[in-house]
Amino acid sequence: MPYKLAVLLLIGILATGISHAFEEPAPRYALIIGNADYQQSPLANAKNDATDMVAALESLNYGVTLELNLQAVGFKTVVRRLYRQIESPKAITLFYYAGHAVQVGNTNYLIPVNADITDVDSLQDSALVLDQLLYMI
Repeated sequence: MPYKLAVLLLIGILATGISHAFEEPAPRYALIIGNADYQQSPLANAKNDATDMVAALESLNYGVTLELNLQAVGFKTVVRRLYRQIESPKAITLFYYAGHAVQVGNTNYLIPVNADITDVDSLQDSALVLDQLLYMI
């Protein structure tokens, strides 16, 4: 009896694997942001890091969107554009950011290149809250 059960389990596993082999692969999307040209404290490697990541992800069949030196308005625009292009609920989505960021309390902020941050209010007005990426669909 255990022999028959093992054979049935093996057949079930093989059938599942074979059916998945004929499925269309999940589409892959990536948004890569490299912010380097800050008026104060420019970053030497953010653009290079972003373009290196693009090359790596394209070799893995990701549809990549690269954005460099985003200003405050641009952050939310490119994130929304990425989510609108995703058609499949099985899609794999990756976000990569190279640039200045700051944490205040338990909130992480991505800093646009044109940010003029003098206090917490100006930070909240100009930066993108990292958690918002999950809810901008």
